[in-house]
Amino acid sequence: MMKHNKYFKACKNGDIKTVRKYLSDKNLDVNPKDKYGYTPFLLACSNGHKQIVELLIKTEGFNSLNEKYDSVSTPFLLACWHGHKEIVELLIKTKGFNSLNEKDNTGSTPFLWACCNGRKEIVELLIKTSGFNSLNEKNNNGNTPFMLACCNGRKEIVELLIKTKGFNSLNEKNKSSDTPFLWACRHGHKEIVEQLIKTNGFSSLNEKDNYGNTPFLLACRYGHEEIVELLMKTEGFNSLNEKDIFGNTPFLLACRCDHEEIVEQLLKHRNIIIPDNIKTGNEKIKDLIERYKKDPETVRLNLILKGNINIYRHIVFLCDGFYELNENSENENGVRFMKIASKLSLELQMTLIHRLCGSSKAVITGKQFDENIVKYIEDQFE
Repeated sequence: MMKHNKYFKACKNGDIKTVRKYLSDKNLDVNPKDKYGYTPFLLACSNGHKQIVELLIKTEGFNSLNEKYDSVSTPFLLACWHGHKEIVELLIKTKGFNSLNEKDNTGSTPFLWACCNGRKEIVELLIKTSGFNSLNEKNNNGNTPFMLACCNGRKEIVELLIKTKGFNSLNEKNKSSDTPFLWACRHGHKEIVEQLIKTNGFSSLNEKDNYGNTPFLLACRYGHEEIVELLMKTEGFNSLNEKDIFGNTPFLLACRCDHEEIVEQLLKHRNIIIPDNIKTGNEKIKDLIERYKKDPETVRLNLILKGNINIYRHIVFLCDGFYELNENSENENGVRFMKIASKLSLELQMTLIHRLCGSSKAVITGKQFDENIVKYIEDQFE
């Protein structure tokens, strides 16, 4: 037993000199198992010791190539999990290897774990390997490799799988009705969210899980501001006020979780519904909601203007002459003015035009515009 313990330790730690010493003993069992069901070969594969793996494979009596520990994982699966590409390549080429698509006790394949853990080179290798059939394979919870790549922010792998022939997991749900898109939104992976929205066949924008959570609701709940903004601008979005099974809306959860910026984003939207049962200890959010209930239009414009105040200032500074505001305008200042004004949101452009049109003249002086816009800003922020 003591001899086996030292043999296990040497394989685990990459001590090839000691391993060779023990393998020279013809009475040594090459494939013993410890109390957890681990073999020396599994430990060498799991810990990335390629020389020891090669040595064991060549040793007479070796039979642990596809052996699972306690019916859990194969050496190949653990090599994929930990990203040991050279060992993965070696095992695939070894005579008798049959663990390419073998699942562990969670129903997960080596490919799924490679995708989950961001092992791109191994993912590419497995896809090209003869006999590979795990591209869309689900584990016991119904999770696909693609779903876990989205969940963990593995952008390059997400892009790779989408391009792979036979891929069909774009909108696939697990047993909780989670989609890859929902998980990407939940965990704040904006670049993956953008990628999925652009992908042909995407249909998960407003899809709910078993608890009634939409991707938008979870983005609001967990404070992912950029994703919230992105989803609201996406064609087909209709989850603004959608409730989960507990009656929570995105706005209510943003308030409860003290996400001030998201609360402000949502209040910019004309169709936002303010629930009566909002509870928050955040005084700023409380004050904002109270002001919104009294005068929603003014609060909305304040919030919209807030992010564009510097553009307004640029416009004011440019208005130092006579600007002809019509399609035939060719003067340099007029063109500069229109270019800067065009950077405003459409609603603010309309507000700007409305204010400018307060003049009865065909041309407006910088002084007139300056006075109008300054008064507008002062009125909004009183």
